[in-house]
Amino acid sequence: MRANVGSTPLRLGSPAQSPETVQDPTPPHPLVRFHLIGTMRAETPTGQSVLPRSRKARALLAYLCLAEGRLISRARLAGEIWEGVPDTQARVSLRQALLEIGRAMGSLRSEVLAFDRDTVRVRTDRCWVDALASPHRGASAPDIDIPNLQPERLLEGLDGVSAAFDQWLFTERARFAEALRASFEAGLHETVRSEAPALEQAAAARRVIAFDPTHEGACQTLMHALVEHGERAQAI
Repeated sequence: MRANVGSTPLRLGSPAQSPETVQDPTPPHPLVRFHLIGTMRAETPTGQSVLPRSRKARALLAYLCLAEGRLISRARLAGEIWEGVPDTQARVSLRQALLEIGRAMGSLRSEVLAFDRDTVRVRTDRCWVDALASPHRGASAPDIDIPNLQPERLLEGLDGVSAAFDQWLFTERARFAEALRASFEAGLHETVRSEAPALEQAAAARRVIAFDPTHEGACQTLMHALVEHGERAQAI
């Protein structure tokens, strides 16, 4: 299933988000690189895996990564990931999962994780998270692997942890799709606004279309760019 995004055609002069306003969340020297698109991975700069083994510990870690450094209450985490489990047991399970994540992180534990009696967070300002970085790259990266960025690939294989987690995951995938759509549209809008060469406009339009083949504005821009470049047959 492909994301149904960008149903409103992009028009010349539309107030699409400028690429300059998209904040790059990547720190200069990330301690851990979290891959949440496709099969989940967590690696140090030397390639050592620091991913916990259990499925629910991975779900917990992914939840914290996508919180973008915000404090998340333990009660919320326990309730969503261990939904249907008595509160006391859910909190015990949460503590065990946090211990498992900490063991997997090893010496990086205190650098990556921050928690107190009531809250937990991942220091995403010290880490790289592909799902947070990809929308920033989308506006300008000609080599970006767009088929791999379809939102259903976010945390692939972690569906079914709990009903509440599935609802959260559905929301996160929709948010991821919207961020990508805005990024691709911003790149396209900028090439049109700056009257970039026809081939650059066509490339930007193709990035949007690769993500959403039904995007009318990108299709129109691509056709106009091809005509301008003298490729009328391809435009038709």
